[in-house]
Amino acid sequence: MNTTDSIVVRVYAGNTTPPTDLLATFTTEQLGADELKSSDWKVYYTIKRVNVSNSFCYELLFGSPAYNSYIENFSYRIPRITVNYSKGSSSGSEEVYEIKRFVVFQGASELRKFGEIADKMEVESGIPYSNISVVLKALRSIDFNVSENTTFDISCEVSDLFNRSLSGKWRIYSSSIELTSSPKTFNVCNITIPEAASVGTYKVKVTMSNSTLGITKTGEAYFYVFKVGYIKLTLRK
Repeated sequence: MNTTDSIVVRVYAGNTTPPTDLLATFTTEQLGADELKSSDWKVYYTIKRVNVSNSFCYELLFGSPAYNSYIENFSYRIPRITVNYSKGSSSGSEEVYEIKRFVVFQGASELRKFGEIADKMEVESGIPYSNISVVLKALRSIDFNVSENTTFDISCEVSDLFNRSLSGKWRIYSSSIELTSSPKTFNVCNITIPEAASVGTYKVKVTMSNSTLGITKTGEAYFYVFKVGYIKLTLRK
């Protein structure tokens, strides 16, 4: 396993063995791990029985605290961090070395997502002053039961875990998208993280809307802000 790898979980259903109809796809962010630990995963499914024209089918539910599907006991190993150092200033009997510490952002391995378009969302993590992208993957007009070349306006809002809006402090660029019958991936939001941003988890809400058709779809995803730190060592001669 490479440290840049992510874990992808796909849920299938159908009347065949194995089932072939893809219901949902869940993707973690890059784990920074070099090994998946040996453990038994516990998978919990929440389903709802739906009556469609006197025929019954089942709907997979996820993304809601009350009705959720999830995996427990997922664990991995973070490798030892290798650092590079360079000689800095020297004074008398001391020499100063600066070591750049590459931060592995543990605790952000699971990118939680909620909402109607959550399974389509992909959001990066980043450091202050960086630009991160919010992507909606494999969108088609048929996904929303609209005609070819239907346009949706996109809005993005960033908040902390106390639901305090950060949109006035963070620079956010949104756009509009046009859906066709072919699946397309859209970069719907670019977010600039300010220098003063604290290390921690934040969330972004994406809203797709078409006022003419009266359609609104939303999704929320969590991302992580980390910082690259520097350690200064003093060596005595």
